[in-house]
Amino acid sequence: MREVFAYEGGGRDPFMSLLKSGDVRPLLSDLKLVTIVYDGRYPARSVAVMRDIITKRIYRVKTGDIVGRLKVTQIRPREVVFTVQEFGYERQETLLLKPQEETP
Repeated sequence: MREVFAYEGGGRDPFMSLLKSGDVRPLLSDLKLVTIVYDGRYPARSVAVMRDIITKRIYRVKTGDIVGRLKVTQIRPREVVFTVQEFGYERQETLLLKPQEETP
């Protein structure tokens, strides 16, 4: 007889590879900040639009939203601040809105 284990707990299956589960996607380096709709009077209502350059998926996020391992901490007029959770530690990362290129 072979012992078989079926994980039925909450959250991610600890026996499944993170690379196969998709929990690590998207990476911050894969995201491009497309636009920010910033509400100066009520910053919590601000929305940021990002595109995953690998999968072409669009993310519309507000403060508090979670995308993979990235939590949107703050949306500012030209940047989005994330809290990244890795290996039990948290760190802050910022994604900047690139200036628009003008065509002649």
